[in-house]
Amino acid sequence: MNFINSNIHAIKLLISLPIWWLIFKITETALLRSKQPIWLNLYSTQKFLFIISGIVLCYLLYFFLKKLKIDNNNILLAHIKLHNYRLYFVVSTILSIIPFLNNGVSIGEDLGGQIKSTLQWYDGKVSSPNLLLEPNQHNLSEDKVNWSLRPIGAALLPLPGMLLGFTIGSSVKIGIFCCMLTGGWCWLILFNRHKINNIYMCIVALLFGFSSGIAVTQYSTANVILYALTPMFIIWARSISNDYENSDHWNSRICRKQYSVRIDVFASKY
Repeated sequence: MNFINSNIHAIKLLISLPIWWLIFKITETALLRSKQPIWLNLYSTQKFLFIISGIVLCYLLYFFLKKLKIDNNNILLAHIKLHNYRLYFVVSTILSIIPFLNNGVSIGEDLGGQIKSTLQWYDGKVSSPNLLLEPNQHNLSEDKVNWSLRPIGAALLPLPGMLLGFTIGSSVKIGIFCCMLTGGWCWLILFNRHKINNIYMCIVALLFGFSSGIAVTQYSTANVILYALTPMFIIWARSISNDYENSDHWNSRICRKQYSVRIDVFASKY
């Protein structure tokens, strides 16, 4: 009975995700004052109607969801349909990126020099990415090559796309998309090894997928690379740790601690 009730709550949570998204958009809209306010000296007519109608729609959907009854057959059907949560992740990732295909990408101030160094390397001005050709501080009439003190990973992200002939902006978006797709897939593999219910896995997969769209328009930090690589290293460390399960207990604990420390060091560097 507890298992069935848990699944019912999970299914209702999955169905309610659009409601929570609409509540977020309503809140976001309500916090921004219109340029030409009419209502309450805050909102234009269009924004005011959107807020009111959105609140009413959320209430109706919540009332419908509260009255919704899910029997055991529907739970079994949900388990069957939600078994392919990896497919849902891939589809939601692709769909979330389509509205942003024609949008530009914003490069953070900290990474601007590194991205420019990659473009300079592609044009043959420097010998390696992360080497930035910039004016000499002591003589502005001369250019000087400086190595960026930041990790080189941020400069390498757009490199595959540029080698395929894409522009620097499109190359950055392709790199971010690959990181989001790879990272989300590996995180799902890691969560699945903990035997998490398929319904919850589907919710996580959709959250990962639909968050990828807005991510391709901003490259302010290299955390997207860490997002993709961290689950790989966790899976690798756990597989190595499992190889030592047959050894004595003390050596097994040392192995887990050793690779846990290595993952922490890797995360701090990137």
